[in-house]
Amino acid sequence: MSDRENKKHSFLRTIGTVAAAGTAAYGGLSWHLFNKLFDLERNSLHSVSLRQDGDEEAVNRWLVQAKRTDAYLQSFDGLTLHAIVITNHSEGHRWVLLAHGFGQSAMDMAGYMLEADKRGYNILAIDQRGCGGSRGRYCGMGWLEHYDVISWCSWLCEHDSDCEIALIGVDIGANAVMNAAGDYLSPHVKCGVEDGGCSDLKEELLYLLKSEPDLPSGAFIVGIDFFVKHLLHFSIYEYSTRRQLLTARIPLLFIHGNQDAVVPASMAIACSDACSSRKELALYDQCGHNEAVRQPDYFDKVFGFIETAF
Repeated sequence: MSDRENKKHSFLRTIGTVAAAGTAAYGGLSWHLFNKLFDLERNSLHSVSLRQDGDEEAVNRWLVQAKRTDAYLQSFDGLTLHAIVITNHSEGHRWVLLAHGFGQSAMDMAGYMLEADKRGYNILAIDQRGCGGSRGRYCGMGWLEHYDVISWCSWLCEHDSDCEIALIGVDIGANAVMNAAGDYLSPHVKCGVEDGGCSDLKEELLYLLKSEPDLPSGAFIVGIDFFVKHLLHFSIYEYSTRRQLLTARIPLLFIHGNQDAVVPASMAIACSDACSSRKELALYDQCGHNEAVRQPDYFDKVFGFIETAF
C-alpha cells in the first residue's frame, strides 16, 4: 500500500473514531438529561410547592380523624398504584380526585383534601406512578399518568355506581387531568381543574433546557426522545396536551401564576384557547409555579367552578 493510501486510510480511521466518540458523547449526555427530566430518583430540575398559608396543625388533626383507607389498582402497563380514600361523607356520592405534582405524593395534597371535605366531598387522592405508595421509577410528564387517572375514575365508578367526580390536578397532575379530559372518560366525571400544566411537552422541555444555566441547549431533545420512546413508550414529538384539549368534553378551569418560571403562563392561555368544552381561565398576578394556592380566593374559585359543573 502506498504512502498516499496509508494516509487516506489513517484519515478515515480518525474520522470514524471522532464520529464514534461524538455519538457516544451525545448519547451519554442525552441519557443524563433524560434521567434529570424523567427519573424520579435522580431528577432535580424543578420542585413543586403546595404550601398554603394557614394552620398546618389543623390539617394534621383533620387527617388523623378522617375516615381513611388505602386503595390499589394495576396500571395499564403493570404497575401497582396506590391512592388514599377519605369518606367522611359516606352517604354522599360527590367525589374529588386529586392528582399531585412532580415528585410529590397524595399527602402533599392534604390542604386540598381538607377543603374538599369542608364542602361535603369524598376524596380519592392518588399517588402518581413512582411516588408515595405507587410503584414505578419514571415520570410520564402527565401522559402515562392520564391513563392512570382514567383507571382511577373507573375504579371509583365500580365502588360507587352513583358517583359524581371532579378532577383536580397540579403540575404533572394538571397535565394528566387535561390529557384525560381529551380522552375517553366515564360520564360520571363532571369537570376538571388544572393548575400549572403545560400545553406541549416538547415546548416545555425546550423551555426548561434553555432556562437552566447548567444544562446544554435543546439540541439534545432528539437524544432524550430516543430514551423516552424505548423506556416510556411514547414520543415527546407526539405528546401535545393542547391537541388533547381539542376533544375535551368536560368543563375545565385553567389556573396559572403569571410569574411562573417553570411553565410559562402563555401555556395556560394556549390550553384554554384550544379547549373545546366550557372553560374558565384564572391567571394570578405575582404568583410562581403552583403558588396560586396561597391566594385567599383560590379554593373558593376552584370549588365554585366545580359546583357549577355539578
